[in-house]
Amino acid sequence: MQPLRESRSPKVRKLELPKPKWLSSLLYPFEGPKRQVVEYEDLARLGAEEFLNDNLINFYLRYIEVELQKRDPDLAKETYFLNTFFYGVLARKDGKGNFDSVLKWTAKVDLFNMNYIVIPINESYALSPG
Repeated sequence: MQPLRESRSPKVRKLELPKPKWLSSLLYPFEGPKRQVVEYEDLARLGAEEFLNDNLINFYLRYIEVELQKRDPDLAKETYFLNTFFYGVLARKDGKGNFDSVLKWTAKVDLFNMNYIVIPINESYALSPG
C-alpha cells in the first residue's frame, strides 16, 4: 500500500467583483410574488472556497422554479420550492411553535398533492443570529 501524497492544489485566486458597484439590488423575477434579491456584496460568496449565502441559494432556486414553469408547466404544478429559511424554522430545537410556523409557511399549498418538494438544508454551517 502506497502512502497518501500531499495535495498540491494550485493557489486559488480571490474573486474580483465587477466595477462599478451596483446602485441597486438585483431582483428575480423582476415583478410578481416571491421575488428574490441579490446584493452586490453577495457576489463575493461566488468565489472559490466560499460558501453560498441564503440570498444566492434562494435566488437560484427561484430561477429554477420560474424556468421549470416555462419549460414543463405540468411538472412545475407537481413541484413545490421552499427557501433556505424553512428548514431552520422546522428544525428549531427550542420547542417554540415549530408546527405552527410550518403551518403558516405552507398554508396556501397542499404539500400532499405535490410529487416533489424542494427543501434546501445545510445544518453544518448554518449561521446563528447574534
